[in-house]
Amino acid sequence: MSVSGAVWLVFELDLSTPSGVPGFPDVEAIVAAQLRGAELAVGDRVYTEVPEDPTYPLVTVSRVGGLPAIRRYLDAAEVQIDVWGTSKAEARDIADAARVACHDMEGNAFTDPVTAWVSAVEDATGLFWVPDPLTGRDRYLFGVRVYLHE
Repeated sequence: MSVSGAVWLVFELDLSTPSGVPGFPDVEAIVAAQLRGAELAVGDRVYTEVPEDPTYPLVTVSRVGGLPAIRRYLDAAEVQIDVWGTSKAEARDIADAARVACHDMEGNAFTDPVTAWVSAVEDATGLFWVPDPLTGRDRYLFGVRVYLHE
């Protein structure tokens, strides 16, 4: 009997940690580095939290959830990208370019700032406008799901 269309995945597990469960790469660091290198209209103002005295426009990257897609091997990290601009149009344009840059990570290996292989990136939430009530600034958000492992 033959099975067509079946895909078998074989993984080697690193059971050297006491629990046998390896850690996953720092997805915030990887996404932030990708966006800093993407020549967005924010320069290097891509952070994992808003600085105390921010210069706008700027981008923040935050892991907001996600579970391993393949136990002990493949993380499926939910990442939220916030983009503050000096206008609604500027924030939207930067957010759209940042979303494209996130998708460009798919199929690539990274060694800086951490070692990781990004096997897939998919939209988790589309672009949406959420003016920041604390600063009164225009802000767009979007989310991506990043599948990665060491």
